[in-house]
Amino acid sequence: MRAVPPPSRPAGERSRQRAVLIAAIVSGAIACAVFLPSIAFDFVRDDRELLLDGSRLRAPGTLIHVLASDYWSVAGGESGLWRPCAAFTLWVDGRVSGWSPAWFHAANVLAHGFTTFLLVLVVAAFGGGTLAMWLAGLWFAFMPAHVESVAWIAGRTDIWCALFALAALILARAGRFGRRAGPAAFALALLSKESAATMAPVFALPQVPSSDAGPAPATGTWSAALRVAAPYLAVLAIWAPLHALVVRPPAGFAGPAAEGAVRLWTALAIPAWELRFLLPGVGHSPDWMIAPLASPSPAALFGLALYAIAAVLIVRLVAVRDPLATPLAIVWFPLAGMSALALVRGTVFSGERHVYLASAGAAWAVAVWIERCRNSRAVPVVITRNALLAVVLLVAWSARDTLATLPEWRDEETMYDAMAREQPQNATGPLGQGLARIERGDDPGAWDALASAAAIDSTRYEIPLYRAGIVLRRGRPEEAMALAREAGAKVGWNRDALLIEALALQRLGRWVEARNVLEDLSAREPGDRDVRSAWRAQVAGERRAGGSAAPSPRH
Repeated sequence: MRAVPPPSRPAGERSRQRAVLIAAIVSGAIACAVFLPSIAFDFVRDDRELLLDGSRLRAPGTLIHVLASDYWSVAGGESGLWRPCAAFTLWVDGRVSGWSPAWFHAANVLAHGFTTFLLVLVVAAFGGGTLAMWLAGLWFAFMPAHVESVAWIAGRTDIWCALFALAALILARAGRFGRRAGPAAFALALLSKESAATMAPVFALPQVPSSDAGPAPATGTWSAALRVAAPYLAVLAIWAPLHALVVRPPAGFAGPAAEGAVRLWTALAIPAWELRFLLPGVGHSPDWMIAPLASPSPAALFGLALYAIAAVLIVRLVAVRDPLATPLAIVWFPLAGMSALALVRGTVFSGERHVYLASAGAAWAVAVWIERCRNSRAVPVVITRNALLAVVLLVAWSARDTLATLPEWRDEETMYDAMAREQPQNATGPLGQGLARIERGDDPGAWDALASAAAIDSTRYEIPLYRAGIVLRRGRPEEAMALAREAGAKVGWNRDALLIEALALQRLGRWVEARNVLEDLSAREPGDRDVRSAWRAQVAGERRAGGSAAPSPRH
C-alpha cells in the first residue's frame, strides 16, 4: 500500500514562518552587534568576587557543592539566593575560557541575542504580525536598561531567567513535546533567578492567539488554561520548598531597608522608579539607589495609579481572552514581586537589571498595540502615523543611549565614575572610585574620593575600612588598626577589617593578639589566600621574635 504523503503547508503559512524567522534572526543579530564592544571589558564589582582567585567556582571538585549552596557561597558569603543554573554557566565559561573576561562577556552578549530572538518568536506565537515582531525585537535589542545585565558578567542571571521564561511560553503552545519541555524551561528560569516565580500566573491566563487584525473570539476557557498551567504551578510548588531548604534568608541586606508606613509608600513607588528605566533620556547608571519614602510622594501616588490601571487592564483583557494580557502581565508581575518584598520584608531592591524580564513584556505589548492601531479603521490615520513615528524615535533614541552608556562598564573605575556622576547622592560611587584608586596606587586620589563619600553618608563602614588600608600601606599601623576596628564596629564581623587589624598588629610586634585575630579568620574563611599569606608572616615573625611559633591552621 502506497504511503500517503503529508499534506503540504499552505503558501501563506510558509511565508509567515519565513517572515517570523527573518525578524527573529535579524533582531537577535542586532542585539549582539550593539553589545559587541563589551567583549573587551574587564571584570567589575561582583565579577571579581565570583570569578577571580579565591572563588570556589575555580577550585576543583566543588561544582556539586556550589550548585547545592547559596549563590554567593562561591565568594564565601550568603545572599539568600539559590541560582544553580546561573552558577553552572559561570563554571562552564571559566573552564572553557581559562577564566578570560572576554569569554564571559561574549556569553552574555550571545544570551541577550538569543533572548531577543525568542521574544520575536513569542510575539508571533501569540498572534503578532510582522510590524509587531519587528518593533518588539528591535526595541528590546536596543533598550539602554539592558546595559547593566549584558555588560556586567554578574548580570547574566536576569538574561538567563528571561531566556528560559520566554522559551517556556513558546513551548507551552507547541503541542505535546512543548507541553513536556515547557515546565523544564520554567524550572531553569527559576534556577537562574528567583523573579521567574512571578511568571507562574502567566501560564494560567486563558487566551487564544489573535490575528493581525485584532483579538480573536474568546474560545479559551479557565479550565483549559488551568490544565495548561498545572505543570508550571507544580514546578513552582516543588522549587519553593527546595529553595527554602538550600538557602536561608540573610541576616541583613546590602540595600536600604524600610520599616513601618515607609514600607507601603516605598513599595508603591517601585513600579514608577523601575519602569522609567525602559525609557531613553532618563539617565542610566549602574545600581541605582532607591531611598525609602516616609510619605506619599509623587512617585508613590503615581505607582498607586499604575497599580490600579494595570489591574483593570489585565482583568479586562483576560475576561475577553485577549492575548495582550500576557505581555502586560509579564511587565507587571515582576514589578509587583519587588513591591511585595518591600512591603512584607522591608527589602528595597533597585537597579536597571531588575527590569530585564519586564522589559520583554513592555516591548511586546507596545508593539502589538501599535500594530492594532495601524490595522484598525476606527483609529484616525494621523494618530496611527504619529504613534508609529514615536516608536521609531523611541527605538533610535534607545540605541543612542545604549551606545553612550555601554563604555561606562569598561572597567571598575569608569563604572564608578559613571555612578558618581549620575547619582551624586549615592555614596557607593565615590566609595568605588576610592577602591579603584587604591588598587592602582593612587592613595591621595582615593582619600579624596572617600572624603566625598563621607560627605554623602558618613555611616558607611567602607570609609574607615578603605582608609585603614591606605594608612597601613603608608606605614602607620596604629592608625590602621583603629580605623579597621571602627569599620568592624559599624558593620559587625568583616573579613577585610579583621585582616587589616591582624596585619597592623603584626607590624606592631603584638604577635599574640595577631594570632587570635587570624585564628578567628581561619575558622570563618577556610582556604582564604590572603589569610594563608598572613599566617606565613605570623609564623615567620614569631620565630624572629624568639617565641615558640605554633603552626598555622590548615584548611
